Amino acid sequence: MHFTSSTVKTLFGLVFYLEHSAQSGDCLMIDEPELNLHPDNQRNLARLLAQLVKNGIKVVVSTHSTYLVRELNNLIMLHKPFSQAEALRKRYGYEADDSLDPDLVSAYLFDQKSIKAMDIDAEGVIAETFDEVVNTLNQSSNEIYYSSQEEEQGAE
Repeated sequence: MHFTSSTVKTLFGLVFYLEHSAQSGDCLMIDEPELNLHPDNQRNLARLLAQLVKNGIKVVVSTHSTYLVRELNNLIMLHKPFSQAEALRKRYGYEADDSLDPDLVSAYLFDQKSIKAMDIDAEGVIAETFDEVVNTLNQSSNEIYYSSQEEEQGAE
């Protein structure tokens, strides 16, 4: 196991549980399942977790991953029928049963002094804490990039 990749080590316990003892009614707790996973694999993991919930396993996850939360939000949005759903499923590689009922989802924000229930609607978890960080990072990246490009073009 020493020479095994960190991704394999991260997922080994989950795979073992699923193959050998998972049953409807179980409660599965995972702390930061996104560790050592590429963003694509974080999205795949979100889809797997949604399937577990749909099969009666209560899943409790602690995460800092915007990818995981956003993919769960996509699955929640795909739960409600709409005219473009099938085309979007096909375009983005979702299976017909890739969806998640928002009534099966709860989310909580833990800070230093309190625990707050997060809002969940047909669009998913309202994750303002992630959105603020992503928006700030995008803004700073864009400003740095465009400012450096302007100087570079001005020097020519």
